[in-house]
Amino acid sequence: AKIFLHPPRQNEYAILEFSPFPIVHFPLSVGKEWIWSLEIGSWWAKKAGIKNFDKDYNFEHSYKVTRDTTILFNGRKINCFIIEANCSSPYGKSRLVTCFNDEYGFMKMDYLNMDNSRFIFSLESIQDREEVMKFTFF
Repeated sequence: AKIFLHPPRQNEYAILEFSPFPIVHFPLSVGKEWIWSLEIGSWWAKKAGIKNFDKDYNFEHSYKVTRDTTILFNGRKINCFIIEANCSSPYGKSRLVTCFNDEYGFMKMDYLNMDNSRFIFSLESIQDREEVMKFTFF
């Protein structure tokens, strides 16, 4: 079984197309490794401001569960696996470090992108779907 979370790619987040995507292959254990590949076209390179990218390229991402740890979330300790993912290409290097919990999913995603930008996404709270649906977003 797997979990795949597609990152945002609009505007300043277009560079995330070139970084490892948050992916988990179950069952998780420290030392587990896997590879994932994604072919990316020049259209995304243009959106992300990457120069000298004139043809499709197959980016290979390597993943490794490096440790398990405990973090504090909503006042209680929860277990997480730290998963490190790396990608090296002729266009640059990128890295994603995630903290994954079996119950809540991705608790934190820390991207270091090939343009040296950094994005950190953290789970801040959990709400019931009905509560969320009360708000109008559009």
